[in-house]
Formats: sequence, structure tokens, C-alpha cells
Amino acid sequence: MFGVKHKNNNESSNYCVWNFAPKHTFAGKNVLEIATCTAACIFNEGFLPVLKVIEVMGVTIDQTARDYADTVDNARILEAEKTAQANCKEARILRRAPKLLKMIILRKRKDCSMHQA
Repeated sequence: MFGVKHKNNNESSNYCVWNFAPKHTFAGKNVLEIATCTAACIFNEGFLPVLKVIEVMGVTIDQTARDYADTVDNARILEAEKTAQANCKEARILRRAPKLLKMIILRKRKDCSMHQA
């Protein structure tokens, strides 16, 4: 449809999970649970909550990591907004298509009847 690739939310969240625990390598139950929770966290709230989890585990998070998380989150939000805007535009086009087609058919009929008279 108009060259736009669509991904529903479920596909996107699965993509996040498989980034942490690729399908082609073995991952035990615990690894898969951690990957799923981390992916859900990133998918829903971005990377900053992941940094908080890492901090709770005793790792010191510096400003560079926070800046990186902000940059990645902002890029993710911008991409989501572009996708949403493209999907809205495509939906408008699809809603207008039947009306446009009807107008074209009526115009052709009118032109044909004028040429026959």
C-alpha cells in the first residue's frame, strides 16, 4: 500500500525482545524473561528506566549514559511520530479514494454523453 511498511505494536515489541535474545541462539527461560522485561520497558518508557534497573544492580550510571539514553529515546519518538503521520496520511488517501474514483467515473460519463450529443 503506497510503499509504506506497517508494523503493529505486537510486532515491534517482539522485535525488541529478539534484539536481546536472538532466535538463532539458545536462550534459557531466565534470559528470555529478562529480555522480555527489558524490551517491554524500552518499548513502553524508553531507555532511562533500563538505566535505573542497572543502577539498582550496583552499576554507576554517569551523565554520558543518560545523554545516550535521551538521544536514543528522542530518535525513537521522532521515528514513531513520522510513522504515525505517514499512516494517518495513507488512511486519508484510502478514505478519499472511493470518492475520487466516483468523481472520475461521473466525469467520464458526462464527457461521453457530451460527445455523443
